[in-house]
Amino acid sequence: MAILALQARASHVQGGQLTYRWVSGTTYEVTLVTYRDCSGIGAETSFTLAARSGGCASTATTATLIQTGVPLLGTPYCPGIQAQVICPDNSGTVPFTNFKEYTYIGRINLPPADEWVLSVESCCRPETRTLAGGVSAGFRFEATLNNRITPAGGTVQTIENTSPRFAANQAGIRFECAQKNATVTFSANDPVDNDSLVYELAPPLDGCNTPNSFLSYPTNLRCTTRTVAGCTYTCSGTTPASFSPTFPIAVSFDTTGTCPNRTLTPRFRFSPADGLFSFTAASFVPGNTTAAQAQNKYVVVGKVTEYRRFPGSNRRYKVGSIRRDMLVVIIDCGTNSPPDPPQVVVSTQQTNAVVRTTRDSTYITVQACNYARVRLRFTDPNTSNLLTVEPFNNPSNVLEGGDIGEYLGVSANGSAQPQATLLFQPQPNFVGTTRTLLFRITDDGCPFKGTQVRPVVIRVVEGEFARALASTNQQNQAVVCEGQPVTINALVQRPDSVIRNRQVYAFTWSGSRTGITPAEGLNPGDANLQNITVRPTRTTRYYLTITPTRAFQPALCRDTASILVRILPRLTASFTVAERAFYANRDNIPPRIFTFTNTTPSLAPNDSVRWTYKRITNDAGEQVMEDEIVFSRQRIGNPELTLDQGGQYEIRLFVFNNVAGTSCPSAVALKTVQVPPLVIPNVITPNGDGKNETLVLQSLPDNNQVQIFNRWGRLVREYKNYQNDWDAKDQPDGIYYFMVTAQNGQRLKGWVEIIR
Repeated sequence: MAILALQARASHVQGGQLTYRWVSGTTYEVTLVTYRDCSGIGAETSFTLAARSGGCASTATTATLIQTGVPLLGTPYCPGIQAQVICPDNSGTVPFTNFKEYTYIGRINLPPADEWVLSVESCCRPETRTLAGGVSAGFRFEATLNNRITPAGGTVQTIENTSPRFAANQAGIRFECAQKNATVTFSANDPVDNDSLVYELAPPLDGCNTPNSFLSYPTNLRCTTRTVAGCTYTCSGTTPASFSPTFPIAVSFDTTGTCPNRTLTPRFRFSPADGLFSFTAASFVPGNTTAAQAQNKYVVVGKVTEYRRFPGSNRRYKVGSIRRDMLVVIIDCGTNSPPDPPQVVVSTQQTNAVVRTTRDSTYITVQACNYARVRLRFTDPNTSNLLTVEPFNNPSNVLEGGDIGEYLGVSANGSAQPQATLLFQPQPNFVGTTRTLLFRITDDGCPFKGTQVRPVVIRVVEGEFARALASTNQQNQAVVCEGQPVTINALVQRPDSVIRNRQVYAFTWSGSRTGITPAEGLNPGDANLQNITVRPTRTTRYYLTITPTRAFQPALCRDTASILVRILPRLTASFTVAERAFYANRDNIPPRIFTFTNTTPSLAPNDSVRWTYKRITNDAGEQVMEDEIVFSRQRIGNPELTLDQGGQYEIRLFVFNNVAGTSCPSAVALKTVQVPPLVIPNVITPNGDGKNETLVLQSLPDNNQVQIFNRWGRLVREYKNYQNDWDAKDQPDGIYYFMVTAQNGQRLKGWVEIIR
């Protein structure tokens, strides 16, 4: 604590800002907030405000700003140290460095002008590491007001304007830990006029149009390319030769890449969208002398310019600006580190909310017309520290009064793990917009409290969440057979609740995107059911509209989906039959060979077929009961069937539709064919006329033996595996006998007469 002790100083103003509020007519109320160094001289009781509309040399309109209210003491310390901090209203020695916030208010008449420059000047700035001149450097507070606007192509307009307001709970004096990541903001809001705000880092002012001069950037802290232990470190960008408005702090470097090549990037980031700047201070210089303590002080100036759009114009015109002159004091926090980035938990399912956390910010992307409950869990690397979390800007304004969402506050505040809860249900007119919530997280570390400003950036995007699924779970289409019903379910892919309520949806089914065409095969009375059953006669696309009835704008939050129901047409099976004799010129005896041709129209490559046969009568015309046998599954070509038993047969062709795993009932074609009875001829006429020339024995077994005898019993011919080719050409006419012997010894006997 000894390093915190300070001696009295002559300078006393460390920072502050000038803002204004329109009262009526051309009267404005101007407020000056200053931050006085507790170790410096006493604070003024009043300041002179100057307003000029014609440049630095023009005559000023002046007013007196009177100190008002009770000065507020800074609270950067833990309770034990803070209790010992005193800040006398007059100069004197203090045990620990600190600041007091003073407020001065006055009124001034500002007639319409292209631009008023409002200013308050004071001497002097404290000695810092960034600015030349030491305690002789001037201190100028400044704001501008443009209350006469000439829109392009329009007429001159006189306006009233109230400047933006800086967050009340963020002082312009910041104590930040050396070698620790820090995030600071000069964020503001404009609750009166709702003008657009643009942030920038600006130069500190010594006088009118006269910026303070900056000192050189410390040589030993500049980035240099170097090689260490075989690893080359290369600078990305350069550290400046001197401090500047956009590089106002001596910082450490981020190291990226892997050896042998790594990159060093100065650790300073600024966001013009919300006035946040993050950095890691490079060093802390110990000591209680003025020179030593000056090495830990940096001047940063944030400027907020406001723009307004006028009716009939797409341009935005500048209507004013304010500046916050800040002093960042680097301290040695020892083992105490700033709080961690919050852990983000999306506790609702199917919200499609996307969370991304970086070193500096937390990003939450939420979808319009959808509900998401998000929790931010805050922790500290020093697990024994207790945390206090408070919103930095007005959450209701940021979340558009509930049109984007709601902030439910912080639970377990003051504990080791407080938690903030946000509910989102963005209206669709906010698609493409970004809003930033700022949270200040403070631990109870000692002597200095660790503080972190955490931006939570909320981006609203368009959402498509409704999806219709067929009951077959074929996702975005269903394939059914003609005449079959199919059930389509309307599935809502989003939570069934909104803030403090359950969501109720209305469902509409139609045959077109416009919603006015009746759906094919759907009973009109079922068009508003969640789940429908249809019987389409042709391939049809069904369109679904899902409309939330609570919380959201129904006309804008409708979700649409569609599903294609593909109909497999009913097939008509058909085929033709051709037949021929197994033995040449033996049409009246079996076997018979049948050839089939599939003539089914519209047969698709994925369709399947089955050919079967079944004997229904024998060669005597008697009914028989035999099994149906599959003889082919050939879809194209000409399958053949050989039948050697006499009788009548039924031939069937089965055709199946097959698409996407769906097989429809078969189409069947039936024809009957006749096989002549097995009759062994007892007369042959080998006279050369080509008819009945040889002895034909039907259905001969394999490995047979055929013996032929004359009427006296003499063997005249013997065959192994007879081929029905004995024509008796070397024998006289008459009666002959034959005997067929099978391999198993069975015998068949018969006779035949030769007549020429």
